[in-house]
Parts: sequence; C-alpha cells; structure tokens
Amino acid sequence: MVGTQTAEQPIVMSRIASSDIAIIIALTLFQYLWLTPWLGQKTALVNLFPATVLIAVWTLFTGHYYSSKPVLHILLLLPVLILSLRLPVILSHDLQVVNWMMYLIMVGTVVRQILTSFPGKAEKIYLLLAFVVICLNTFHHIGANSPYSYTYRTQWKIPSAYVGVDNNDTWECTYFQTKYMVHCDARHFVASELVFTEPTYDPSESVVLQRFLHGYLNSLAGLEETRFWANLALNMTFWFFACACIYRICRLLKLDKNIAAMSMLCCATAWGFVDMVAQPAPYMLAYAYAAIVMWATLELIYNQCDKRRTILFILLIASIVMVYDAYQMILISVFLLYIHKKRIAALSVFLLQFVFTAIWSLFSLQTVLGTQGATTSPSHSISNITLDVTTWLNIVKTFNVTEAMHFAFVGTQQYIYGNLIVGALAAWAYIFGLCRPKSTTPEQKTLLLMLVVFNVLVLASAIFIVPQTYLWSPNTGMQPRILFYSFPINMIALILIASHSLKKYTWVVPFLWLVAASIDMTGLVSFDMVFDYGLFGIFWR
Repeated sequence: MVGTQTAEQPIVMSRIASSDIAIIIALTLFQYLWLTPWLGQKTALVNLFPATVLIAVWTLFTGHYYSSKPVLHILLLLPVLILSLRLPVILSHDLQVVNWMMYLIMVGTVVRQILTSFPGKAEKIYLLLAFVVICLNTFHHIGANSPYSYTYRTQWKIPSAYVGVDNNDTWECTYFQTKYMVHCDARHFVASELVFTEPTYDPSESVVLQRFLHGYLNSLAGLEETRFWANLALNMTFWFFACACIYRICRLLKLDKNIAAMSMLCCATAWGFVDMVAQPAPYMLAYAYAAIVMWATLELIYNQCDKRRTILFILLIASIVMVYDAYQMILISVFLLYIHKKRIAALSVFLLQFVFTAIWSLFSLQTVLGTQGATTSPSHSISNITLDVTTWLNIVKTFNVTEAMHFAFVGTQQYIYGNLIVGALAAWAYIFGLCRPKSTTPEQKTLLLMLVVFNVLVLASAIFIVPQTYLWSPNTGMQPRILFYSFPINMIALILIASHSLKKYTWVVPFLWLVAASIDMTGLVSFDMVFDYGLFGIFWR
C-alpha cells in the first residue's frame, strides 16, 4: 500500500466557507436571470448547468489561492461572471474584445499558479520552451496544414480542392460562419456551441450534444468570424495546461526534475495534439483533460488537501464526462484514490459522473431542449455504444471465438497505434521491469500501478469499441485517435527508459518528436495516417 506524502510546496490550508457556496449560487442565479429576457428561458436553462460547474471551479480555485486577499478574490470572480453573461451575443458583437480580455485574465491567473510548481530558473525556462514549441506546432498546423483536415483525402490520394466552401469529396469544410478550413466533422460539433447562444437553433439532428464542454467554453469567447481563433486559443491553452500537469505529475511521484522537464517537452511535441489543435472538436480537450485528471488525482493522494481544494479536484476529475466518452479516466482515478485510502473522494468522483450525466441528458437536453439529438443516427454515441454491446453479446452467445480474437487483435493494434507504437512499447517495457529501480519507493509503486491500470483499461476499451470503429473505418477497423489520451502519460515511461540509456542526452527524445511533428513541412504526411487510420506507408500531401 502506498502511503500519503507531503508535497514539495507547502499548502496554505483554507476551509470551504459558506461564502463560497453563496458566491456560486449568486453568480449562477444572476447569469440565469440576465440571460432569460435576452435569449429566452430555454437557452438560459441550457446554459445553467455548465455555467454552474465553471463558476464553482473558478470560485474554489480563486478562493483557495487568494483567501488571504478577499478583495482580489472578488475581483477575480468578475471575469467568469462577465463571460457567462454573453455580452457579445446580447448587446453588441464589438464586446467580444471584453470577453477576450476576461479570458486572458483567467488564463493568466492559472498560469501564475502554475509557475509556483516551477520555482527554479531552469524549470521556468523549460516551461517557456514548452510554450514556444506548442506555439510553433500550432501555427504550422492550422487551416490547410492541419493534419486532421488533409488525412481523409490523403488516404484516397485526392488532391486538395478547398475554395472556401464545403467539399464533401475531400472532406475539407469551412468552420461555421468563418472562412477557415477544418475537417468536415466540425459540422457536427458546432451544435454544442449553438445550443448555448442561438435560441432558434434546432439540435434534434445533432449527434454530439453529450460532448458539450468544449462547445460551451468556445462559445464564451468566439462568435462568428472569431469562432475559429477562440477554438485555437482554447486548444492551445489546455495543451499548455496538460504539459504543465505532466511536469507536476512527475514531481508528485518524486521523479527527477530533468525527467519531468523532458516528459513535459514530449507533451509539447506530441503528435495527437498537433493533429487536433486547429480542429473545433472535443478531441483536443479530451487529450488534455486526461493529464489534468491524473494530476488532480495525484494531488488528492499526495497532498493534505483542505476541503476547498478537495472539492475543486473532485469537480475537475468528474467533469471529464462533459468533455468526451472517457469513462476509463474516471475508473482509473477512482481506483487510485480507493487504493490510497481516499475513499470519500473516490466515491464522490464515481457518483458525480452519473449526476453530471443525468443533469445534462435528462434535464438540459430532454426536459429543456426536448431532445437528446439524433440518438438513432449511427454517428450518435448511444448508437455506437449500443452497437458495441450488441456485437459483443452476440459473440458471447454464439461463442464466436474467431471473431472475438479478430476484434482483440484489431483493438490491440488500435491501442498501439493510438500510442504511436513507441508509447505503448515504453509503457509495457517499464511495467515489466525495464530500467525500473530494484528498490521501490511508495511513489514509484504508484507510478507502476498508474501505468498498469491506465494501459489495461485503455487496451480493454480499444478492443471493446472495435465494432463501432469498423463502422467508420471499414478498411482497417481502427480509429486510433480516440485513444491518444493515454500517450502523454506513457511518455513518462519512455523518458524514464531514455534517461537510463541516454543519460544526459535524454533531450534527444523530445527533439525527435518535434522533428516528427514537423516532417510534413517536406510534403510527407508522417504519423498522420497511423494516428488517424492505422495505415502504414509513405503518403504525400
């Protein structure tokens, strides 16, 4: 059993005050009363649940770090309130600049706290380097250069034919109300933005309403022509947060600062983030949230968290169900918390995921909007899960070992490709003892346990969803991008192995990932086809 340790940084103890609850209720109620006469009661009610969660998270976050400065705490609550009031939608589009300022203030506040985990000058330089690399990878991979936008036509050897309108032959489309080229899947995901801002919008044909947090957050800063840039800023922000979380995870597990820095830089050059950073879809946020969930879980385990921080971390972990169908992350978090005797936190996370899902599906969608979308469409998550369950039940009933083994093989391939091969190999090599220290500390046991549970659950889910991935990728039966959220965590194992063999040249690993992420500058597609479709070969853009 792994014991509880004290973190590197001393935690300022603060107790959740009745004022926190009062603030959350007051701000949530005010934004609802403000939106109702302008956008209508239906749209105001749809905004109510995500606004409550966002306001609660922000109130607890600022309340913890600025409890000794009540005036500053109150002032820092204004950005989240102003954003939730949707002034550009209601009053004037020119007020978008105000929302962008509020967004930057919130990001800056979070970054200020991130810097406390990077006390040394060298550590801050590594963090800055990670940010620079993220910017380089982002701005080289937007529009027509976004890998996810050109992989569809690349596999069929179709040249680009984008002329500012949707092209269903090459699957190159405009992002809603903008001129920027994105993957045509964006037509589905824009629904999760419009339900929060357009009272006349009919979401009955939507297939992605359950994955709404990305759309909600994007709609707070983006509107019409700025929608694309708001999405890009949101994706870059959470990419940066994810990399900072990877560093913090390493330090909580008592890993060397150099290992933590190299793992963070691997995150900044990770191909899945590069692939999706310019796409208005929840994939990117889901990848980042996986790292955030693991960080929050380890903070609960290794820090003597006060009630305010405990509730904050529980909310962060459970809210992943608002991002994507990543229930594996909830199970991993619950398991680790339970093993480390954080039973109340484990139970809270486990139950809260169902509460969040029920509120959104039964109240916000079914009761308020009158629909959960096109649930009978093959593209809907309910249809996909139903297909998976039905297929596997038939396999069990008929004892079809051949098909079961085939699905297991394809699912395993999908898991390996989702980790770009290297990530999966590194994780299992470390699990089976390669470069692992003989004498283990409690933190090293936790790392090993985390990697085992993480990879077993991701592998199991990869096999389970093969029936639906065959539906969408009949040639290979794979959509490895769905599983990329495991890759950044597995990079820690890769760096541990590299540090043992390469020693002071461990920096070569993130450098090679950067080269791989930039190889499409030569005209090659590189890892895209493996990551998106599980296809090997030399592909030219």
